[in-house]
Amino acid sequence: MGVGVMSGTSLDGIDICCVELTGSDENDIWSHKILKAKTFPYSAEWTARLRNAPELPGCELAKLHIDFGHLIGETVSKFLQDNYIQQVQFIASHGHTVFHQPEERFTFQIGDGETIASHVNACVVTNFRAKDVALGGQGAPLSSGAEDHLYGTYNVFLNLGGFCNITIDEKGFDICPCNMLLNYVVQKHDPTLQFDPNGEISRAGSVIPDLLMELNQLTYYERSPPKSLSREWFEKEVVPLIDKSLETHAPRDVLRTAIEHITDQICLAIERNKADDDFEPVRVENSLLITGGGAFNTFLVDILKDKVEVRRMNLSVADSDDQTIKFKEAIVFAFMGLRCLLSLANVRQYVTGAERDSVCGSIHLPPGGIPISLLQTDQYTFSFKRKRSSTAGSATLQIPGNGIFAGGDNYPPMKQRTASLPAMPPGFQLSLAKARLPLLE
Repeated sequence: MGVGVMSGTSLDGIDICCVELTGSDENDIWSHKILKAKTFPYSAEWTARLRNAPELPGCELAKLHIDFGHLIGETVSKFLQDNYIQQVQFIASHGHTVFHQPEERFTFQIGDGETIASHVNACVVTNFRAKDVALGGQGAPLSSGAEDHLYGTYNVFLNLGGFCNITIDEKGFDICPCNMLLNYVVQKHDPTLQFDPNGEISRAGSVIPDLLMELNQLTYYERSPPKSLSREWFEKEVVPLIDKSLETHAPRDVLRTAIEHITDQICLAIERNKADDDFEPVRVENSLLITGGGAFNTFLVDILKDKVEVRRMNLSVADSDDQTIKFKEAIVFAFMGLRCLLSLANVRQYVTGAERDSVCGSIHLPPGGIPISLLQTDQYTFSFKRKRSSTAGSATLQIPGNGIFAGGDNYPPMKQRTASLPAMPPGFQLSLAKARLPLLE
């Protein structure tokens, strides 16, 4: 049992999802079950602090990093208490992105892991992007590495968050701004609104041809994947065009144009990156899963569906439940946290363009360490496939000298210890009742 925590660029709030994950070592396909999930909206004060974070001097930004860690830790603790969840094996927190400049080899998400860990009785995994960026990758999108494992019946994955990002035919990349753009214009229309409910404001508007042409001609769209977007790019390339248009056009028309732009770019991204041999026949044929806050913008989704049909893209938009739409990103980070703890690659070079696949994440222990009783719970199963041998009556595990199991190809120096387990056939599953979570790479 793990907890995924996500704070996106849309500034909607902190998404928290407690999820049970079960996997098979033969095909590395995993299943998940959402146990509890909730979004904790930001207060006006926190929304302002996060929005203004890029402008802070160093000392104040460092303090915000710690303060946001306390907020996450306190919120997760409240979530666990409110839902009577007494034990989780780990918490995986994405944090909140302040800077993302992979071309300069850095990315920064606030929400200090050691601070989060001070509030919970579980190990905490944070900092999922930095290693991939250090290896020359984009550090985004990260969901691509988890989608095939957790949602294997779909062909195309579209997340309508602050930015649109897509996974298609072993490619994953940011397409264009989405909720970040829509919410920016909405607040120009009515500062009391955080978003356009069901797309009703944009539905009443008309497309502005000149603005649409300028948006669609942004040079980012001509680049081939891997590629990613950032708040910095949005403020430099998009905001000036929007502000100029708002001087002479109604916000509802600018919003309607933004909807047209977003759906244009989504369709182009699918058309340009869909493999020539179509999709894998073992899956639900040509099925698109849409998640993220933008999926609740019915006007945006309706326009997208219309374009998919008109362009004869041979792609059906799959129905999905509200929890998957809202909490898929939090589930993804829970899965990434688990793979980090198991020393399994959780970021793929074919998506990000890094030098190699990597195990990304920084691990933080709670103040009292990890009690044995917590490590030996059997509420969670995971795939164990490395450094094992099977005999008629036992399986041998290699366990580090400090008693902390470390999975994966690269083991730290260790003493050899054995643990007797029931005989298991090839491809067996091993529960945490039989082994301990790895805490070292």
